[in-house]
Amino acid sequence: MAEKYAEQIHVLYVDYYSALADGSRFLKDGYSMDGPHPNDKGYGLMAPPVQAAVEKGAYPLQLTVRDKQNKDQSRTASQAIDFEIRKEQS
Repeated sequence: MAEKYAEQIHVLYVDYYSALADGSRFLKDGYSMDGPHPNDKGYGLMAPPVQAAVEKGAYPLQLTVRDKQNKDQSRTASQAIDFEIRKEQS
């Protein structure tokens, strides 16, 4: 329903719920420290659907990411996703 509505009003819809939710309105074990908010592993699971949308050319997103020294850095969405994927692999 939400995906169809997003299409009608020409906005990007990315389904994180299917990948992250445990059926009780919280995130699956290991993907959150408090239930509703994703941790690093949760954000890593969110990356592939966003990457797919970016690769389709949906939107030229610009994100602000915080590095290990707590400094904000501006990156395109695909740069931020690539960074997170490399971080998970190391």
